[in-house]
Amino acid sequence: MDYVHAEEPMAITIAVHNSDPMAVSSYNSGTNSLPGFTGGYPYAAVDRVIGMDPGDIQVGVNQRKDMAVPCSVDFENIEVTATEIIVTARVNMVTDILTGSYGLSVVLTEDSVKGSGGAWKQVNGYYNFANLIDINGVNWMNLASPVDQSALLGGYNHVARALGANNMNGATGSLPATLNNGESYTHTYTFPRSSNWNVNNMHAIGMFVNKTTGEIINAGQIDLSSPSGLAEEANTFGLSVFPNPTNSVANIQLKLENPSEISLVVYNMIGEVVHSKPTEKVNAGTNVYTIDLSHVSNGVYLCHINVNGETKVTKLNVLR
Repeated sequence: MDYVHAEEPMAITIAVHNSDPMAVSSYNSGTNSLPGFTGGYPYAAVDRVIGMDPGDIQVGVNQRKDMAVPCSVDFENIEVTATEIIVTARVNMVTDILTGSYGLSVVLTEDSVKGSGGAWKQVNGYYNFANLIDINGVNWMNLASPVDQSALLGGYNHVARALGANNMNGATGSLPATLNNGESYTHTYTFPRSSNWNVNNMHAIGMFVNKTTGEIINAGQIDLSSPSGLAEEANTFGLSVFPNPTNSVANIQLKLENPSEISLVVYNMIGEVVHSKPTEKVNAGTNVYTIDLSHVSNGVYLCHINVNGETKVTKLNVLR
């Protein structure tokens, strides 16, 4: 996961633990149905669709990261009290979905989780491995097995701490049967707050899930440490596209309140990428990007603009 984040800064990752103090039983048992899982660890699944050894995870990420999605996922409200964490996640549709069954799932994760004792040690799947595993300066070949990451490396990251409604696919009724283009849908989960959690290191992850297949179609993430800034974070950039319709070249204008990481992907209506701009850091203020669509046919295209993990989607018409 550290490797994935180095390559894909906007990646959203969850570590589901097994038979240790970090295990969430309902989440752990649900992983038995993941593709290619036979009970052996280490194991990874990208969007619950592609299962693999974690050493091959970037291959799976590359297969999924540019796929067209029917919605964005963000958060309408976060409330942290002494006894509860209340999360209202939101799905914002950009296409109609007329068939299938979908859910809105929420997971709480924590970084830098530490503990002491033998139960906290993990099997090092790369101990005495044939190839160098070197992430963030750590050569896992040379670490013992089992290894106490809590002691050696500052704790365990991406750890799943709680699963909303104890259901990987979202609570029953978390989304309606019909989802319409342009509409937003929310669901609220209430988590009892454990005294073992450090909220300053925690995140809420919302996932739009196909309940029939278990596929994660899109996801969003927010830090729990700054819930009071939620409303501002949800609207930290202004977006406009002009001219629209265009006969070949269009401009995407972003107004940013803060320095940001942005990326842009344009899809046709069958999900093929027709234009993309890799993630880059830009300054606050007005930024304008030119899209040349002279090579595409007349029609409607979806522009996915991601700013610091928040995605907005706008339609662009090409008409000659």
